Amino acid sequence: MKGYESYVQGTQQTPYVNLKGWRDNCLLMHPNWVHMFWDETSARQLITEHYAWFLPTWNAYDREIARADVVRVFALHHYGGLYLDLDVQCFRNVRPFLRGYDVVLQGSTEEWDKGTINCAMASVPQHPLWLAYAQILPETQKQSSNFAATGPAALARAVASYYGTAEPIAPGTYKGPKGDASVLKVYPVGEWYVPCMGNGSCNGELVKKLVIGDAFPKLAGYHRFQGTWYAPPHEDAWVHTVT
Repeated sequence: MKGYESYVQGTQQTPYVNLKGWRDNCLLMHPNWVHMFWDETSARQLITEHYAWFLPTWNAYDREIARADVVRVFALHHYGGLYLDLDVQCFRNVRPFLRGYDVVLQGSTEEWDKGTINCAMASVPQHPLWLAYAQILPETQKQSSNFAATGPAALARAVASYYGTAEPIAPGTYKGPKGDASVLKVYPVGEWYVPCMGNGSCNGELVKKLVIGDAFPKLAGYHRFQGTWYAPPHEDAWVHTVT
């Protein structure tokens, strides 16, 4: 299987020691996977060769985080596999969490990105959800916030539209729309890669349990919400995927 990460400055070096440690830990737990690191050059090449219709929108993005958000969508469509943000610490191999599903997403409890978030996403190759996502991006590009333009809010909108729900999709298991027999799994907060969200006491308890070696059977890992793109030099964070 393939896994992905991204970093926009065209280098394979992750910017901070803790990020490299978490990345190396994820690779250790997925020894037979192919790791693909997307930087500005490789991301543009992927889109130029396979999704040239999107190049005008790609070229119009003036923020690196927008391209980092977008390349993960096309990588998952083209190759399939697992995308993880650079600030994800892995606890175990993710395969058992993916078994039986064609698309796996992380749910959210926050009002500002209600529905799904894009820190961890997995998919079979060529799943039509990703093109549905990509096709709304020229419109959402006009939004002033990263969340709405290319990030979690854009993802939630695309998922709700594709699966025909009036509201952002809730955690659960879903069949595709007519003609799509695939299965979507949306894990709730507390499972997969997000044990806590916007909850300091929850994170504090989690850290205590990590110290004593708690197994966390419902978690494949821990998204640390480092916000590496918020301000220089962190805005250089790009995309990492594993398949």
